[in-house]
Amino acid sequence: LGAGATTVTALTASGAVDLNGDVDIDNTDTDIDSTNDISLDAGAASNFTTAAGALTLDGAAGVNIVGNTAEIDVTTTGAVDINGADITVDASAEISLDAAGVLELNSSTGAISIGNDAIAQNINVGTGAAARTITIGNVTGATAINLTSGSGGINMTTGTDGNISIDPNGTGTLTLGSADNTITSLSGNAMNIDAAGALAINSSAGAISIGNDAIAQDINVGTQGERTITIGNTTGATAINLTSGSGGINTSGDLTVGGAINVTDAATTRNNLGIYSGKLEWSNIAPAGTNIETFTGITGVTTSSVIIVTKNEGDTTSGFIEYAICSIDGSITIKCTGVLDAGTKISYFIIN
Repeated sequence: LGAGATTVTALTASGAVDLNGDVDIDNTDTDIDSTNDISLDAGAASNFTTAAGALTLDGAAGVNIVGNTAEIDVTTTGAVDINGADITVDASAEISLDAAGVLELNSSTGAISIGNDAIAQNINVGTGAAARTITIGNVTGATAINLTSGSGGINMTTGTDGNISIDPNGTGTLTLGSADNTITSLSGNAMNIDAAGALAINSSAGAISIGNDAIAQDINVGTQGERTITIGNTTGATAINLTSGSGGINTSGDLTVGGAINVTDAATTRNNLGIYSGKLEWSNIAPAGTNIETFTGITGVTTSSVIIVTKNEGDTTSGFIEYAICSIDGSITIKCTGVLDAGTKISYFIIN
């Protein structure tokens, strides 16, 4: 073809064809068939456009799109549909997925994994500073949620005045901690534990302590409602110890003692109910039937005192206490029948 503008209505070429200058091909149908490769190179921005119908790129061994250091932009007002056996997206920098509507990620035949490679990078879900509800899981069938951590632990925190609710629903069981945990702690400004059924607190390997820190706050047990409060049991050597400071031990209502009252403290003691107790040591060795001894300086003794006097439990000496009389001068006179050995320990219990 010569120089200048040339119009060709039909062209059949065998071998190489070299076209220089602008080439404008207007045709109803244009077919280019090559038994080898085709290379289209341009020195400036270029486009393949159809006025109607789809544009199809079909590579027998694949389709490669290279943007070099610039952006590859796929823009449409319709849907973008990518179909493949496996789809891999590798980025040397960031990947950002933003949708103006719903964003969904699903799998029909396998697990959906996020952060399942062994690379130590954090995973953030819903961390943007926007008010949103983050929902994980559903209530269908045997759906389960497993939270597992390493030594870094699991932290659940809300913003200011936010609530945390854990509800197994129905007959589900709520379990906190296990036998191999060092400590299971619950802390709060106020704490309420309510049960519609029985409430049990037990320990298999240590004492159960309530109010065992050194903070001066009262402890209330059963202070409301009509109920029976039971402490202790009759098994083996089970014991109940009541200890107080200078505030004493106070009771209101009737006090019923179903067993023996044993006074084991050698010192005379008193509480706010006017109860005194202590121990005496017998020294009189007079003949049987005349064993009388007076003990003076006993705190709390008046002529109206009710007194209980007995030999200490386990004492095997002969004789027994016949009576005891309290005097206004603070003395107790005891008469024994039989012979009490000198040094016999006698316990007394006085109620005024």
